[in-house]
Amino acid sequence: MSKTIRVPNRVYERIKAHQQEHESVGETLDRLVGGRSLRELSGVLTDEEGETMREAITASERRGNRDLDDLVERIEQARESATEPE
Repeated sequence: MSKTIRVPNRVYERIKAHQQEHESVGETLDRLVGGRSLRELSGVLTDEEGETMREAITASERRGNRDLDDLVERIEQARESATEPE
């Protein structure tokens, strides 16, 4: 079954700009939207697997934040060293 939708001309032009040769507008939209929706993933992981994944993501974010904090500190130290009189 197909549906008719209305989109502003500027949106249509953006879709057309991404359209590949021999691809319909519907195929272009499907490719651009891509993948599964999060709703479709419901029930894929057990609660335990979900919690393990959540913990891994949190740990990764913490490492990333520490790395970023270290970088900012090094930049600030470099700036201070560059402005100190010799």
